[in-house]
Amino acid sequence: MININIKSFAFIFLLGLLWGPSFLLIKISLEGGTLPFTLTTLRVGIAALFLWLFVWLRHSPLPSRSIIGHAAIIAIFSQALPFTLFNIAEQYIESALAGIINGITPIVTALLAHVLIHDEKLNGKRMIGIALGLIGFLVLLLPGLREAQQADTLSVLAVGLAAVSYAVGIIYGRLFLRNTRTLALPALQVSFATVYLLPLALSLEGLAPITQMTPSAWGSILGLAFFGTAVAFVVYFHVLQEYGAVALGTSVFLLPIFSIFFGVVFLEETLSGVMYFGTALILSGMQLVHAKPKTA
Repeated sequence: MININIKSFAFIFLLGLLWGPSFLLIKISLEGGTLPFTLTTLRVGIAALFLWLFVWLRHSPLPSRSIIGHAAIIAIFSQALPFTLFNIAEQYIESALAGIINGITPIVTALLAHVLIHDEKLNGKRMIGIALGLIGFLVLLLPGLREAQQADTLSVLAVGLAAVSYAVGIIYGRLFLRNTRTLALPALQVSFATVYLLPLALSLEGLAPITQMTPSAWGSILGLAFFGTAVAFVVYFHVLQEYGAVALGTSVFLLPIFSIFFGVVFLEETLSGVMYFGTALILSGMQLVHAKPKTA
């Protein structure tokens, strides 16, 4: 039993470590000349190639026609929209702050699940967790409103909308793809996201930004595509299959922590006391929302 716990923790930690640097890599890529829609398109397009390779190497079953339709919808809410919103927002706010705000994803997910899924109702403890998380989000939002920093305020709202988009994608998956365990599903999702975003990137930003991107920008995009998207999905499905959804949910606790660590260490970002307070509220809310109910 101890070995299983250690092994499951190792995979959960690995998943957090794969996802955690994403906000740092987005920031580096943007500072290296990549434009938001181009960044998302390259990220999902390259990730699609890697994921289809993984599907082939692992002989993962191909999806049914009904799964293809659902994947086309989830691609909007789980990849195309949130990835692009993160890119737009991180032009104006720090990567660590973006990671912190993304921590409201499981809180919004729990709230939507309470409304839309009959067997995932909230108890008193989880309602308190949702309240703490939303208060934490407001704590992070208010400084920009008070100081009339419109770009910062809109960026915080954009990341909040990205978190809501993630939550919608998660709820949609629970409703229609609860028992789907094939790597072809994420491969389809990022493929559809690429199809959606490519014409937008070309029409809004053109091909010129690609020729002006620095080597660090390209390296960051490859890191986002391979480690933060393709490999992360492989580990994600392994954790889901071997240890269940509760274990998978705990990995989300690590994301704000990793985003703060990487942003402060590698980009020398600074966080105010208000930001740490907001982070503490969000993490506390996440803990209550994901607390395993006691059994008699």
